[in-house]
Amino acid sequence: MRPGVKLAVVDRNFSMGHHGIFCEEIKSALYALPAPPQVFGYVAGRGGGDITPELLREAWEDCAAGRGDLNAPIWLEDSR
Repeated sequence: MRPGVKLAVVDRNFSMGHHGIFCEEIKSALYALPAPPQVFGYVAGRGGGDITPELLREAWEDCAAGRGDLNAPIWLEDSR
């Protein structure tokens, strides 16, 4: 993987004190790489909420810009 790569992982689940479960799995799998990517964990769609194209675009744009905390989940909410 090229240095400087950023990944956005969107989960519908959440593990207290961590990111979403899938995000944690991705981070663990990539940890040993010589230049692991920055992995931004997003949580969306909790409680049956929709994950809309707009939410995915928001996650993609935030990740590309490097906004957000790499050590805490980033919550995405769709106005209902």
